[in-house]
Amino acid sequence: MTRRSAIAGAVLLMTASAVHAHKVMIAHKVTGAELRVDVFFEDDSPADAAKVQLRQGEAVVAEGRADETGVWKTALPAPGEYEIWAEHTGHVAKEPLTVTGPSVAMPAEASPGREAVVGVQWLKIAAGIGVIVVVFAVLMVTGRQKRA
Repeated sequence: MTRRSAIAGAVLLMTASAVHAHKVMIAHKVTGAELRVDVFFEDDSPADAAKVQLRQGEAVVAEGRADETGVWKTALPAPGEYEIWAEHTGHVAKEPLTVTGPSVAMPAEASPGREAVVGVQWLKIAAGIGVIVVVFAVLMVTGRQKRA
């Protein structure tokens, strides 16, 4: 491998921008007559400006955008079955919501809190490092073959 290639590779690695994890996740909480929806990525970074909708069947009951912390709030709707939708960069998360009465909402299934669904993705980190090592090794081998 030439010195120029090594320098170019180092510059690319140093100038790479942060990339969000692809999976969008949501967690919700009811406080009084307000529904709070947290929209975030697998790595726990906020999905700021995510489009959030509260749907009942095909009808959109409420919608808006998450703020810079990934939070969207709206008034708790009338009793009924709903689905919370969140979309960011083409990735969608859905979570069922059952409102049984004023100020009372229950997820259709037990919904873990935000802290429970995110964490360090060690397997993905290890796979990423492995790919980098393999690419570097291939470049080293092909560079030596060209010189020989």
